[in-house]
Amino acid sequence: SGNGRFGVEIMGIDSDNNGVYGNYIGTNVAGDTAVPNLSGIVIALGASNNRIGDITNNNGGANLISGNNFYGIFIGDANTINSRIEGNAIGNHNGAPSNGLDGIRIVGANLTIIGEHPDNGYTQYIEGNGRNGIRLEDSNQTIVGLRNVIIYNEGAGIAVTGSSSQNDFWPRQIAHNGGLPIDLGDDGHTANDPGDGDSGPNNLLNYPEVTAVNGDIVQGTVCGGCTVRLYYAELNPGQPGGGGTYMHSVTADFDGNWSANLNSILADYEATGLAPQGGIITADAMTYTAVHSFNSSEMSPRSLHQIFLPVILHNTPLPTVPEQVWFAPNMGSRDYTDLFSHPTQWTTARSQIDVFKFYTQNLIDAPCTICGNNTLNAFVDVQAFQKLTDWDIAIGVEAGAVKEWGCTGVRGAEVAEEIIQNVQTNGGMVTYLAMDEPYIGGELVANGLSCGYTMSQSADATTTFINRIRTAYPYMVLGDIEPYPYFSVVQLQQWIVALESRGIQLDFFHLDVDIERVNVEGHDVATDLWALRQFCQAHGIPFGVIFTSNWTDAGSEQTYFDSTREWVDTVNRAMGMPAHAIFQSWQGPAPDGVHAVPINLPENNTAVYSHTRLVNEGLAQPGSLVFHH
Repeated sequence: SGNGRFGVEIMGIDSDNNGVYGNYIGTNVAGDTAVPNLSGIVIALGASNNRIGDITNNNGGANLISGNNFYGIFIGDANTINSRIEGNAIGNHNGAPSNGLDGIRIVGANLTIIGEHPDNGYTQYIEGNGRNGIRLEDSNQTIVGLRNVIIYNEGAGIAVTGSSSQNDFWPRQIAHNGGLPIDLGDDGHTANDPGDGDSGPNNLLNYPEVTAVNGDIVQGTVCGGCTVRLYYAELNPGQPGGGGTYMHSVTADFDGNWSANLNSILADYEATGLAPQGGIITADAMTYTAVHSFNSSEMSPRSLHQIFLPVILHNTPLPTVPEQVWFAPNMGSRDYTDLFSHPTQWTTARSQIDVFKFYTQNLIDAPCTICGNNTLNAFVDVQAFQKLTDWDIAIGVEAGAVKEWGCTGVRGAEVAEEIIQNVQTNGGMVTYLAMDEPYIGGELVANGLSCGYTMSQSADATTTFINRIRTAYPYMVLGDIEPYPYFSVVQLQQWIVALESRGIQLDFFHLDVDIERVNVEGHDVATDLWALRQFCQAHGIPFGVIFTSNWTDAGSEQTYFDSTREWVDTVNRAMGMPAHAIFQSWQGPAPDGVHAVPINLPENNTAVYSHTRLVNEGLAQPGSLVFHH
């Protein structure tokens, strides 16, 4: 626990046949306080036949995988196969802290088994995670078996996206999640279509339909020869929060007709101790899934007259502590490398920073007229990447996806891959990639090229970039930076939805605010910040605000410092601390072309308006709030 990157890394084609048993990954030894890693466990880059947890206690049994900033478990790429995850507690089971995003996220990996064994061993709890319980992207032949209880996650119980196929789900219980119990497409309930001719994740298999009820006998239709799984329903499984508890399976005939005797099923089920209260079940208390060629459907909905939905009132105080603090010195800072050669001059700020963000211009092996002496070789000389790793500070990069590189997304991905490799070969590992305004990049003239893109075309180019990066680096935490008020809140919401419609789920969204334009044009920034934060939260995307200033007078660091400090106060009065607080400096004009403000060091001299001092004061006293990170 408490690592700057991952709690456990199992990566590479030679990383096979490993077992992880009986650990606390992301918490203290009591399991009640977060000691977060970036993600708990990462299995990727061809690692195969690895086991996380055990159904017995022979190997130390279950792991507690909780309290991590992003994923409990991440499994990635097509060459990573035969991972087995059983008997663990993933999320806030029994009062453990939550993982920030998905409990389990699988991207491109195949043949993953999650809690398969039905008759013995530990139940696996995937509970209370910050996004989905399980999320599959372009992944095939996943089994989510009867040893799983998937409850109280913020998103779907199981979300399935992209080209995912032959994924079979039959958890013991799946309910009370913020989204659907099973969501094919991660886009809400998908109604059945005549003939089931549509395509998508798990072939968008139609769920079973009930055609008649005669006493204890329920009859229905489904695809020919399909398995029908019967669940005792909780709320409406066709709506967020609904779901059910597994009871029994039957098989349809060749024409797709099926039937079940509900009270005979109940008699068999009572032996498990999980039978519903009252000793009787009826057809309208049930929900059903279909399985064909290992593809599971969504759960069938219940009609509204059959259920009573609870009223949930939210009265949550504004957050006073960001989930993550980012630090991004200007690429031309005069004392940039001093951050690594004089670490004692920013001890307090270092202890509060989670992600250190570099710019592409500093890390690419090419001339940079605005970088001063802050080149790749200069960072290598002061061992910057290795030291950040030693300090448990994650490395992030801001990379152009569209606007800097000819509009297509292809060249942008090539450059991003180059700078990622430059860091890796010099002692570090890039785990965060922030795309530099790809939406606006579709509209602007960049490098003499006018894209002239519509939002749809910009989203296509951005999707090309993201898919290439995620294929090469499946563990990458990849998000977007977009400008406000250049785009309105509605346009930014439409942009996020456009990416989601292409199967892209952002790992974070950072807002770059033009403070001068906000003031001149009189935008209602408080209302807009709140609306965008709520939208991102509803879509499971951590929302961040860049704390910087448009100040352009190169002669006064104090002006920059004070205006940025005021912006921190403004944001906190509007919405509390964002999930990501990004302290980022930019540069004003200067005769030598490299003068940047503010300077970075030292942090503890009140006569010096430094970037590290800004971090400390912004976190210690945001607005009228007083707290410590």
